[in-house]
Amino acid sequence: MSQEQCFIQINTAWEQFISTGQFDPCQVRPIIARSWKRCREIGINPYFVEGQEVISQQCLKDTVKTYSNLMTIAKPFMKALYEFVAGSGFLVLLTDNNGIVLEIIGDQEVAELAKNAKLGIGANLSESKIGTNTIGTILIEKVPIQVVAKEHYCTVFHEWTCSAAPICDFSGSLYGVLNVSGYYERVHSHTLGMVVAAVKAIENELRLAEIYDKLRAAYDYSNTLIESISDGLVSVDAQGNITHLNSIAKKMLSYDITGHNYGLKSCLEYLVSVVKKGYGCTDKEMFLDTNQVSKRLIITAVPVKNSQGKPIGAVATLKESKEVHRLVANMVRENAKFIFNDLIGTSPKFQEAVQLARQISKSDAIILLQGESGTGKELFAQAIHNNSLRKNGPFIAVNCAALPRELIGSELFGYEEGAFTGAKKGGCPGKFELANGGSIFLDEIGDMPLDLQVNLLRVLQEKAINRLGGHRVISIDVRIIAATNKDLARKVSQGDFREDLYYRLNVITINLPPLRERENDMFMLVDYFIGKLNTQLQKNITGLSPEVERLFANYPWPGNIREMQNLLERAMHLVDSRGTLLLKHFREIAKIRDDKAMGGKLTLRTLKEVERQTILTAIAQFNGNISHTAKVLGIARNTLYSKLKELEIDNVQKTNSAQ
Repeated sequence: MSQEQCFIQINTAWEQFISTGQFDPCQVRPIIARSWKRCREIGINPYFVEGQEVISQQCLKDTVKTYSNLMTIAKPFMKALYEFVAGSGFLVLLTDNNGIVLEIIGDQEVAELAKNAKLGIGANLSESKIGTNTIGTILIEKVPIQVVAKEHYCTVFHEWTCSAAPICDFSGSLYGVLNVSGYYERVHSHTLGMVVAAVKAIENELRLAEIYDKLRAAYDYSNTLIESISDGLVSVDAQGNITHLNSIAKKMLSYDITGHNYGLKSCLEYLVSVVKKGYGCTDKEMFLDTNQVSKRLIITAVPVKNSQGKPIGAVATLKESKEVHRLVANMVRENAKFIFNDLIGTSPKFQEAVQLARQISKSDAIILLQGESGTGKELFAQAIHNNSLRKNGPFIAVNCAALPRELIGSELFGYEEGAFTGAKKGGCPGKFELANGGSIFLDEIGDMPLDLQVNLLRVLQEKAINRLGGHRVISIDVRIIAATNKDLARKVSQGDFREDLYYRLNVITINLPPLRERENDMFMLVDYFIGKLNTQLQKNITGLSPEVERLFANYPWPGNIREMQNLLERAMHLVDSRGTLLLKHFREIAKIRDDKAMGGKLTLRTLKEVERQTILTAIAQFNGNISHTAKVLGIARNTLYSKLKELEIDNVQKTNSAQ
C-alpha cells in the first residue's frame, strides 16, 4: 500500500470515528486506536485551534530548575538533530515527564507559529489537553512512536507528522520526551530512528552524570569523614605520590606544597617502604624534623592492596605523642579531681596554706609542699593544678619513695627500645612526657636518690629530657609541684640532698600543718568522712560516741588526716547500718587511755615515743604485715620501712604476703 493510500485510509477512519465513534480496526494502528478512545471518553474537542494550557512563568521557572540537568545534556543532541532538517519547517521539542515543553529548537517561522498557538515553551502537550500526539501518548504508552497527519486526534495537527521517544532515568522511570515535528509530506520514516538514537545518547549521558554525582557524593562523604577524625591521615600510591592528606596531617607535618619538608619526606618514604614490604605497623613512634620543629609522632600504617592482593599504596594515621600521652593520662584517671573548695578546715594555719596555694596557682612557679605524711599534700597539688592555666592538661603524680631505685629513672624520663634488658619494644614515655602541657607532682621528693637528682635538676634548668638509652632531646612544658615530709635543709647539710636542687625546688614553699595543730578542724573532718562513707557503704552512722570524741581529741594523730580516714573507714565496716561509732571500734588507739595520769591528764611523751608506740601497736595488731600496717597508719610501705629504721625497731616478723 502506497503512502497516499495510507493517508486516505486513516482519513476515512478518523472521519468515521469522530462522527460515530466507530472505525475499521484494520485501518488504525492499535496504539492510535487506544489513544482515540481515551480522547473521546474524556471529551477532547477535535476541532480546537490552539493549545489548552500554558503554565505560569513561576511554575515554568520551577520546572526548568528541576530539569536543568536534562536540558543541559539534551540540548547538544537537539541541535544535532535539527541540523539534519534545518530550513524545512521542523521543530525539535523537549518536554518533562508531564508533557510540559522545556525547550524548542527549530525554524523561526514555525517556532513563532507554535508559540502563537499556545504550543510553545510552557505548553502542556499531554493527551488529556490536546488529544493524540507523540508526546502525550508516550506519557501513557511509554514507547517510541511516530504519529502521522490524521492519526492526531485534533485537526490542528493534521498537517504534521511527529516522531518522539521517551527519555528514562537511571532507574528506568520516565524522565522526559524528545520529539521532532514537521509537515507530514516532508517527514521520513527514518526520522523516528534518529530520535531514538538521540534519546539513547541522552540517557547514557544522564547515567554518566548520575554516576558522577554519586561518586562525587561518596568522595565528599569520605572526605568529610577524613577531615572529621582527630588524627592526621596520609595516603600514597605505590610511587609515594600523595593521594589524601587531611588538614590535621598538614599541620602535624608543616605541609609545604613544594615538598621542601624533611618531616613530610620521611613520612612518605616510610609509606613507600610499607608498600614494598606489604605490611605496616601499629602505634610506631617516629621522630620527624619538620620545617619548624622536631616532633615525635605515633604512626599506624597499613598497605592498600588490589583484588589480587598486590600492594598498590599505603595509608597512615598520625597522632602527636603529647596528645597520646594526654589521652593515656585521662584513661588511667590520673587527672586531678580536687579543687580548693574540697579542702576542709578553718584553722588559721590551714587557711594560710590554702590562701598561699590559691594565690600562687595561676603562675608556673615551682611549688614545694612541706608537711607530715597524711596532711593532704596531693590534695593541695591537685587543687593548685585545677586552679591553674594548665587545668585542661594532665596531672601526673609520682611517689618517689614508692618506686624501686633502679626504676625511678625510667619511670620519670622514659626509655628507648633496647635501653636495658626487658625494655618494652618501641620504648616507653616517662612521667614527664605524659605530663607535658600539665603538671607533675613529685611526692616524697626527699627520698629521690642522689644520682637521679642530677637528672631532675637538668630537667628543671633545660625544660627538656633524654630518654634512657636515647640521644634525642625532647622538649617538655611541665609545671613542677614537689612535696616532702622531710627537712630538706637538714638533708642538704647531711649530704643526702643536692643543695642546687633544693634551691631550685624551694621557690615557693607551702607548709601544711599536722592534724594535731588543727583542733578546730578535727571534728569537721570527722563529719565529712562519715558522710562520705555513709554514701559509699550505704549506712547511716550519726557520729562518734562521747568517749570516742574524747579519744580523738587526745590522740596525737601521727598519720594525720589519712590515718583518721582509714580508722573511720575500718570502724564503719564493723558497725551495723545505723547508730554511732563506739570506743570498741577503735582498739588501735584506745590504749591511749592507759597513758592518762591521775586527774584525767595525759602523761606527756615525746612525739617520737608516741610514733614508735603507735607503729609497734599496729605491727602487733596485723601480725607483722607491713602492707596492712602502712595502710592503717596512712603512709607508704617505703615510708614505714624508713620509720622502722629511724625509730630503731628491729626484728619485725614480716609476713610473706605483705612483701
